[in-house]
Amino acid sequence: MKGVDIMRMIIWVSVVAFAASYGIFAYTTLDRRSDEAQVTSLFSQAADAIQRRDLSGAIGCVSANYKDPSGLNYDRLRVLTAQALRMEQKFNVDYKLDNVRISGDTASAGVDLTIKGADPNTIVYKRMLTVTLTKESGRHALVIPVKVWRVTSIDNLGLAPEEGI
Repeated sequence: MKGVDIMRMIIWVSVVAFAASYGIFAYTTLDRRSDEAQVTSLFSQAADAIQRRDLSGAIGCVSANYKDPSGLNYDRLRVLTAQALRMEQKFNVDYKLDNVRISGDTASAGVDLTIKGADPNTIVYKRMLTVTLTKESGRHALVIPVKVWRVTSIDNLGLAPEEGI
């Protein structure tokens, strides 16, 4: 009986130590940068994910409440993004942020987006986009409640159903 009690104590101490370590890790890795730095970083993460053809990484920057003026919602945007990432053989994503404006829990930015094909002189997609973002509730390390920036709308995306896609 003593061996069983010692084993239970060891298991509980291990669980508590793991939980405390995980909590400390989660707290110390919180993103404490300014809102502008977080928004800028979001665009960089999205571009990197698209470049790597990482659908989850790219669409993870988009709000589940996404809706744009052309009628696209989150689900349709995800499908179109998946199709686009499968179509082109090789591409290079280039973007330039212009006029990032933050007001409370909303933000907007101009994004000059260019996607070039295998031949650097071949432009597959080029648009000047106006991106709207909102701070939404999320979880950091599955534990700590945080507010994260996500894209909620994109003007001039050019992927509306009436445009042939």
